[in-house]
Amino acid sequence: MKANAKPIINQVARLLLSLAVLLGSAATTHSDTRTWTGGHSTAYWSAILNWDSGVPVAGDDLVFPSGAARLTNTNTLGNVLFRSITISGSGYVLRGSGAGTTVGLTHGILTTAAGSMNTVDLNIDMGASQSFNCLWSSAALYVNGNVDLGSYTLTTDGSG
Repeated sequence: MKANAKPIINQVARLLLSLAVLLGSAATTHSDTRTWTGGHSTAYWSAILNWDSGVPVAGDDLVFPSGAARLTNTNTLGNVLFRSITISGSGYVLRGSGAGTTVGLTHGILTTAAGSMNTVDLNIDMGASQSFNCLWSSAALYVNGNVDLGSYTLTTDGSG
């Protein structure tokens, strides 16, 4: 692939994700909660055994609890619009599978474990105004990916 083709591919991927946000927000009124177990031999989000109730789909809430295996894990689902990410464990590193991998969110990120340190190394496209919230002063949430605000407002909140 030519070096100058990557920005075009990334623009097309962002356009498709934006379209999914528009269509998803109109059509999705219910979301399921998918809880990470890390029960597969890989740390890929696309492996069904890594989730308690099936691989996540657009509109789902993702939960990364304490006690799960494979705290460093990789979004291999591609560009998907999820509702939210909640991290209730410590030591998580959520990664993307490549430069073009972007997670869309409509209801933000919440980390709830006192004394936790978690890292989100994902590019994020906001599908609505939302908060990234770290509840405890003894906790830290690092968001290292690019966050595309679009026309929305991002609020960082919490004591951490």
